Amino acid sequence: MKRIAILLVLVSAAGAGRATQYVSGWNYGASWERGAFLTRGVGARPVAMGGAFTAVADDASAATWNPGGLGQIGSLSAVAQYDAMGLGMASSYVAVATPVGSAVGAVSLQTMSYGTLQYRDASGVKTGTESPVDIAASQTWAFRSPKWLGGFGWTGLGIELLQEADQDALLGVNVGELLPLSPQVSAGWAFQHLGGDEDSFMPMTFRIGTAYHGDRLNAAMDMSYGLVDQFMTVGIGGEARVHPAVVLRLGYLWEGQSQGISGFRGVAAGAGFRLGDFTLDYAYQPFGDLATSHRISVEYRQPRPVSSPAPATAVAPKKKKAPAVKAMPAVPIDEDEAWSIAPGPQAKPKPSAKATVVAPAVPQPEDGPPPGPPAALPDTGTPPEPRSAGARSPDRIPPEPVPESAPAPDGSTLLPPPAELEGPPAEEGGLMTPVRRAGNPTATPDGDSAPSFGVPRRGEGR
Repeated sequence: MKRIAILLVLVSAAGAGRATQYVSGWNYGASWERGAFLTRGVGARPVAMGGAFTAVADDASAATWNPGGLGQIGSLSAVAQYDAMGLGMASSYVAVATPVGSAVGAVSLQTMSYGTLQYRDASGVKTGTESPVDIAASQTWAFRSPKWLGGFGWTGLGIELLQEADQDALLGVNVGELLPLSPQVSAGWAFQHLGGDEDSFMPMTFRIGTAYHGDRLNAAMDMSYGLVDQFMTVGIGGEARVHPAVVLRLGYLWEGQSQGISGFRGVAAGAGFRLGDFTLDYAYQPFGDLATSHRISVEYRQPRPVSSPAPATAVAPKKKKAPAVKAMPAVPIDEDEAWSIAPGPQAKPKPSAKATVVAPAVPQPEDGPPPGPPAALPDTGTPPEPRSAGARSPDRIPPEPVPESAPAPDGSTLLPPPAELEGPPAEEGGLMTPVRRAGNPTATPDGDSAPSFGVPRRGEGR
């Protein structure tokens, strides 16, 4: 697409430069203007509006009126016209435009038939007949206007080939832009048929116009100037929708210089009838005493695809989230005190650097009293001395190896106190009183033997 645009810009620049070179020093009548039929306009709808179509250009005929207007076409569009000019002459036109990616491409073909012509010699004897036909074909592209052209609207470029009977072909260029100034107002400009050779030119024309787009009424005005014949014309026209399927049109074309044709001319009128995707248009245009033109054209617009809505799907109700529970901040607890404040049975912690040495089992006499529930310690009246900070709980103190037991006077087995303890020494009646294992009497400081609760070992309940 970029290569095509660059090629069209280069061809347009070359054609415009060459045309300016020749026109600047050209005197009317000194050269030959070819392809005059190209100035008659195409399409029954534009002609019925007085030729004011530069800022409208919303169908396939925009390839001839204003190539930039092709950018408005969003689907396939086609226009076919037949013009019965009288005196055996007729003109036909067909154009097709369709979106291609981000651009719009169009092709057009216009013919002019002059009927049957007779050839005679100097004495008036008929020597033959001929039916000459002139042909003009074009290829046009439209795309979004670049920033150096304003950055909005559409710009179109087209290459045109003119082939007349018994003449060499001429290559020309069409270029134009359509600018949407608001949703209701648009403007446009165009250079038509820029081309020629050293001896002749195509009918080069510059057009500029504006248009109003309403719900039921469209109005437009154009001004054109011929670069070769130096004629200026002004066209004004409009169309009104009187029924969803019926449109009435009226226009007037003012020519600033008389062309030597007398009679009623300049006024144009017509109508359009919508039949589904097709529109049948008619235009009436008198040319004074010369002839009267009756144009009939058919326009086709492919409906734009309408995207179907997505099927409705059942939406599951949203589940209510349970309220988040904020975690209580961790409270640092002394590892030594954890065993004394935690209620209930305690899980055995992982071994630390200070491993606890478990004392070997002490042999018990066979005739000792049967095991029973632990008894409360005797009340000595003196509270136990509080343990200092950093002192280890009695059950955390690694016991010393127990020597061989010695029988007490009452026959019970005594456990000697540890040799060295961390923390304050135990007093009489304190928690550090030597204890006997389950079922054995404990020796008190007074020497009496009584069951005692004692301090349980790690992992044992109270």
